[in-house]
Amino acid sequence: MNRFKSFWEQIIYKIIGKPGEVSLKNRIANTTFAVTIIYGSITIYNNYLFNLPKPTIYASLFIVISYSVLYYFSRIKKSLKLLLISHYFLHLQYIHQLCGYIMEE
Repeated sequence: MNRFKSFWEQIIYKIIGKPGEVSLKNRIANTTFAVTIIYGSITIYNNYLFNLPKPTIYASLFIVISYSVLYYFSRIKKSLKLLLISHYFLHLQYIHQLCGYIMEE
């Protein structure tokens, strides 16, 4: 059981960073980005499975790719201040795209 627990701890530490090496802000950002990437990937699959219009699939794909880039810069490059500004910009951009698509119909 202990071996199984340490295996998952190692995976989580590789995704979000170890507490001693990475600050709490960076770990929170890494967790947010990783969860968004996983959730977005599932959303893309479900959108395709339910045969939703292509703009919804493209919007989800845009979000997943954008958050993958943000995760890379957050985890590998460790530049958090610029990432938080980009994070809020992505939310505004996604909401704008979504509202534009809804208004077209």
